[in-house]
Amino acid sequence: MDLKILIFLQSVRESLGTWADIFFELLSSHYLFALYGLAGAYAMLKGEKKKGYRIILSFIFAECLVWLVKCTFCIPRPWLRTDLLHPSETAVAGATGHSFPSGHSAAAGALLLGIRKSYGEDRKWLRVLCCVMTGLTMLSRLMLSVHTPQDVLAGLLIAVVVSRLVEVILDGAEKDTLNTEIVTGGLLAAAFAMTLYFRLKSYPGGIDEVSLKSAFRVCGMAAGCACGWYAEEKHHDGLGIRFSVITGIILFSATAAVMVVPAAYMYRKCMLYASLVFLFFALMPFLSSMYGKKSGVYKQ
Repeated sequence: MDLKILIFLQSVRESLGTWADIFFELLSSHYLFALYGLAGAYAMLKGEKKKGYRIILSFIFAECLVWLVKCTFCIPRPWLRTDLLHPSETAVAGATGHSFPSGHSAAAGALLLGIRKSYGEDRKWLRVLCCVMTGLTMLSRLMLSVHTPQDVLAGLLIAVVVSRLVEVILDGAEKDTLNTEIVTGGLLAAAFAMTLYFRLKSYPGGIDEVSLKSAFRVCGMAAGCACGWYAEEKHHDGLGIRFSVITGIILFSATAAVMVVPAAYMYRKCMLYASLVFLFFALMPFLSSMYGKKSGVYKQ
């Protein structure tokens, strides 16, 4: 049934001409996702930590869960299951990893749910826009023949689950019922466990290095988020500054090492993204202060 739906949608896309490919590829563009993410960065820059964390953490957690599910079930892409599907070449190039679930749907859903919660309380138009853009992103993955309806619905479910998890974490941090060490330790443990799982697991047809590099990327994001969270939360008493310097030296030294050691090439994205995400969180209090806002205070 899923493939029949995709074949029908493909006929619609092909009847609309080349512009349809361009339009739906734009809806799946990483540049558009980066624009969503900037809303979180801007909130943190203004000192609105809860809003910023809600958006950024939702994206990172969604990415982690997506790749955990992808590498567990290893379901092939739809065009590999039938010769009747002819997906967009550009979309195929960006469709790394297995089919289930849709990473684009999960990421868009998580980011837009975060934006909707943070900024949509008094803006009905924004709530509607976030829902529409999430739906269009899901539709684009179907129209481009790179995902099935089950894939995109699973991606949306992940976005909803992750959004709720982030709210629990942020509420606990705000009320001091969840301390920073627990969050940091939990994220680091999860990142380490995922790295081992992705590397040691057996895959049908052998290891897909492109997929594995993307899986390691999310492990790095989780580790960088854990260390960055701790540094950002502790920067007031000076501990965060010392921790930032030491952790920064370790992360960037490790990144430089894996860049030059041929045997470690599989882990380059892991270390690179760990460093970048850590740097983002660790520097945010100082950037926020320079922006002229008080950092370290949650705002609604």
